[in-house]
Amino acid sequence: MLKEQEQFYQFLLAQTKPAHQEEVKALLVDAFANLDTGNFTKEDLQAFEEKMTPLLDPSSVELVKEVFQKFGGNLK
Repeated sequence: MLKEQEQFYQFLLAQTKPAHQEEVKALLVDAFANLDTGNFTKEDLQAFEEKMTPLLDPSSVELVKEVFQKFGGNLK
């Protein structure tokens, strides 16, 4: 895992409801694998965000959405 990926991983886990930590870890591993092969698009990010949002602590949803939006600007 790249340094930036590790930071994002830790950031998202910190924003996640405790009961959903393992599910988020699995989603992140899949997303990072697709990123590493260049197979992660804006559509993939949108699907990832939709899966992640219900798993987040409600107070963190807007912050995470902002991060996703900034990251999405770098995707095809």
